[in-house]
Formats: sequence, structure tokens, C-alpha cells
Amino acid sequence: MERMKSVRPAALSALLIGLMVGAVPVIAHPFQQEDAPLTLEVEAGFDGYAKTSAWLPVYVRAVGPRAVDGELRLVLAEETTARYLAPVSLTPGAPREWMIYAPPTEGPVTVEWVSDGRVLATAQSALRPLSAQDRLVLTLGEPPDAFNFLADLSTPFNGRSYVARIAPARFPDHSAALNSVDVVVLSGVDTT
Repeated sequence: MERMKSVRPAALSALLIGLMVGAVPVIAHPFQQEDAPLTLEVEAGFDGYAKTSAWLPVYVRAVGPRAVDGELRLVLAEETTARYLAPVSLTPGAPREWMIYAPPTEGPVTVEWVSDGRVLATAQSALRPLSAQDRLVLTLGEPPDAFNFLADLSTPFNGRSYVARIAPARFPDHSAALNSVDVVVLSGVDTT
């Protein structure tokens, strides 16, 4: 028992010395929390569908832990010198949504959040291009699956029909974005 009492103070002394030595770098180099990332979500077209000859809507949703101003930059699959930008700002913790428009493209659409010349976040949306023979039916309202049968309709020249569903709040406010759409179906939507 006497031996244990003498070992305890020695172990305690060694532990304290180890903690003090280990704490020196922490004091010399204080921990700096990096900024939490800005989160972007992107959806191009209507449920990803778009005709390759038409402008398309690009829905962008962002959320971040701090206020940040910047711009949304579209990066298209095709090589182009044109730049498509939209000024944006974000408040801490509050998700925001924007609708921007992309010129006709066949490839994926990438959106970058740029602030002070730095890219803070990037997101990409795949695109399912439709041919001129295909038909796109856009449905707004409830129930969302009520018009799935329209995808079974054949079109002239052996095209296919595709059904895309969107919320009324995501209906494009520029008519050029509707050039991909052949039919709009409203169900239970207040149009006033």
C-alpha cells in the first residue's frame, strides 16, 4: 500500500508535465475554425429535361453559416467565351433560392458561387436533352403523379413524351424558358 502512494504522485507529476508540454503548441498556435462551407443545390431544366434548342431555367438553392455577397456564374459544357452571371447575397442560416437562365446546351450545367474573385461553392446538374420529336409535358399542382400516363403517349415521327413536375413557385417568369415545353397542365392551382 505504501508503494502505491509513492507511485501516484510520480504519475501525477508526469501527467501534469506532459499536459503542460503538450499545451504549449496550442497556446502558441491558437485553433482557428475554418468557415463552414456554403452549400449549393442546382437543378437545370424541368426535372432535368430540356430541348437542346431552347433556353432553360436553372434553379439554385444556397444555404450558409454566414452572410456572403457574390455572384452565381454559369459554366456550360460547351466551350464559350460568354459569361452568365447573377448578383446574389445570402443571410446566415437562411436558405435562399434563385432562378437563372441558361442558353441552349446539351451537357451538364455547373453553377459557381463567386465572391471577391474566389469560388466558394460549386454544384452541377445533369441534363437529359430531348430531341425535336420528343414532347415535354409540364405539370403543376397536386397530386404530382396524376399525369404520369401522359408519358405513355407516342408523338409524331416516333418521338417520346416526358412528364416533368414542378411547384407553381418554380414556374419560369421568362417565356424563352418555356420553349422546351409542349404542354402545361394545371391541376388544383390558383391562377389568380
